[in-house]
Amino acid sequence: MPKLDREKPAPPWWSNPSANTRYAIAILSVTAGLLIAELLTSLFRTEPIASCLLCVVVFVAWLSGFGPALFAIALSLFAFHYYVTPPFNTFTLKPGLLSLQIAELPRLALFSITSVFVNFLMAAQRRTTDSLRSFRDTQRNTAEALRRSRADLEDKVRDLEKLNAALKIGETYLAEAQRLSHTGSFGWNVSSGEILWSEESYRIFEYDPATRATIEIVLNRVYPDDVALVRQVIGRATTHKEAFDFEHRLLMPDGSVKHLHVVAHPSIDEPGGLQFVGAVMDITARRKSEEALRNSEQRYRHLFQHMPIALWQLNASKVVELFKGLRAEGVTELRPYIDQHPHFMQQLMDAVKIEEVNERMIQLWGARDASEILGFSRFRQIQPETFLRALESRWRGEPTHQQEAKIVTLDGRVIDVLMTATRPGLITDPGMSVMGIIDITERVRAQESFSVCRQSLHMPRGCQCSAS
Repeated sequence: MPKLDREKPAPPWWSNPSANTRYAIAILSVTAGLLIAELLTSLFRTEPIASCLLCVVVFVAWLSGFGPALFAIALSLFAFHYYVTPPFNTFTLKPGLLSLQIAELPRLALFSITSVFVNFLMAAQRRTTDSLRSFRDTQRNTAEALRRSRADLEDKVRDLEKLNAALKIGETYLAEAQRLSHTGSFGWNVSSGEILWSEESYRIFEYDPATRATIEIVLNRVYPDDVALVRQVIGRATTHKEAFDFEHRLLMPDGSVKHLHVVAHPSIDEPGGLQFVGAVMDITARRKSEEALRNSEQRYRHLFQHMPIALWQLNASKVVELFKGLRAEGVTELRPYIDQHPHFMQQLMDAVKIEEVNERMIQLWGARDASEILGFSRFRQIQPETFLRALESRWRGEPTHQQEAKIVTLDGRVIDVLMTATRPGLITDPGMSVMGIIDITERVRAQESFSVCRQSLHMPRGCQCSAS
């Protein structure tokens, strides 16, 4: 954290007085020197005028500088001349003030030379002192600036260390995410030909990380039948400077085949400097899953169409939604609700859609083709009670339901059937179900005839039993 600077004390007023103040100090100093000389003369009967005025020059030169000191020398010379003009040692009014005796010249000259020499010495000392003070202030300011710079640098170093640590953590997370998702990243500088790969990209192409990535080693891994496609995509992207998104295969050294999904977009950092930034995804597992799913679906279609049992695939998703609405209203039993709302039964029958039927179902139903069976509202040939029992099974969430019933086919036949419904997608696709129907008319007729014969055995006359 940056430290607060302590406020510097304000410099005293006398350290840098104004020009007027300097010259005022010179006048006051000369006046004070004269008063002190007069006082010493009256008390000790001495003549300290020269010493006092010389001290005044020293004081003014030290406090106010060279110019005011010269002004003080001029005033001191005039005062010194006035003081030694008869009557001596007094500052009373003197008539011969403007006359200059030859005997006074040596003393005035000596005083002038001494005062000017002292002034030069004091000026030199003042300049030296000012220089030292300025140098000391400069050093202090430099030291303070260095201290601030060091503190700022330490703060920046700490921030950089935190940022570097965060970047390392981010790189670790990114590398782990790429490993888990089998997605590598790359950068391709078209101008220089340089390609940068992430660790996962090297892992996908099965190259050593020390290997320099180039277009050539990429093409060496491309499946032979896909090389032309890859070259075409790369050529179009570099020519038109456009993004690309395509899939191709890799042929690995062990003979295995990988499926890749490559996506990239261009980035022009400077005139003529074309770069691509993108990702390469290993979708081999997904392709295998899709292939397995297609094979499974084909097997299901084949079995569905060629089973000797009549089958249809139903979509009851609208029924599921209607059931949700009933449960939201607090309905717990379906049959009592339908008894109170008989119109709801027809609504449920119309909500079931027949999506697919096999050839055996078309024959059993007496239809010309599948179009006469597929769609909504196709359950009018089924008795309401039979349909209601199937709905109750779905309401209870049962995965299978089986019952015997009578249905009227499209060509007018009344047949007995065994209906078996299975709902394999109650969790993933709760509306989907498959129903198989077996024609048991002959069995039912045989059972009815057998029952009649058994009853006839207890009658006085005999009977003839027929299983036709």
